Amino acid sequence: MSVALLAVALAGVITSSRAASSPPATPEADAVSLQAPVQPPEVLPQPTPEQLRLLFLQMLIAPEPNPPQQCLDQALRLNYGLMALRFAKADPARIEQALLRGVDEDDELQQRRREFAVWKRTTAPGMVARSRFTHCLERHQLQSRLGDVELRCFQMAGVPAVAQLRKAGGAGEADTLAQLQGIYGKTLPTQYLKDVTSAIYRAANDEAAFGVHRALFGGCLGQAG
Repeated sequence: MSVALLAVALAGVITSSRAASSPPATPEADAVSLQAPVQPPEVLPQPTPEQLRLLFLQMLIAPEPNPPQQCLDQALRLNYGLMALRFAKADPARIEQALLRGVDEDDELQQRRREFAVWKRTTAPGMVARSRFTHCLERHQLQSRLGDVELRCFQMAGVPAVAQLRKAGGAGEADTLAQLQGIYGKTLPTQYLKDVTSAIYRAANDEAAFGVHRALFGGCLGQAG
């Protein structure tokens, strides 16, 4: 951070009351000028990409709300909602209606249309959620520092979303674990799926369940570092 130095000038003139033939008086101040020494601007080293990534991760999992964390919450809730619609076998028209509902602002409306385009191309809730996350950060004049791992972590956010949907639908914990193993068993360890299922079923309400979503997302990012 550069430091501005203000120059302070003090001047005063005291004339002698003695005659011209008398020895000159010593002035108490005679055009005295005091100026702070000029210092070069302080130059801080630029943070490395890894330092920026770690800082961003800390913001996402911080206990106090902050813009990146709020953007992540929006994206994870969108991911959950789209997973629910996909489980309900919603057609594209219903997906589009859900994305555009209640949106009036031009910029946000354009973003929702981009999200629908991503959905039509991929039918992947995690991909759409990542688009929402990126746009939200941009509105806060921020940029994600997570790299390619960000997409994988959004894709893995489907695990707690499926567990939460199954729990909301009345399925038992064992049945939910069996379904998760059927969907993700080839790519994720059984113990991880057990831990996620247990955490979701222990959550007292939806807010607590979304806390599990956030924690798992942060854990995914941290392991990728």
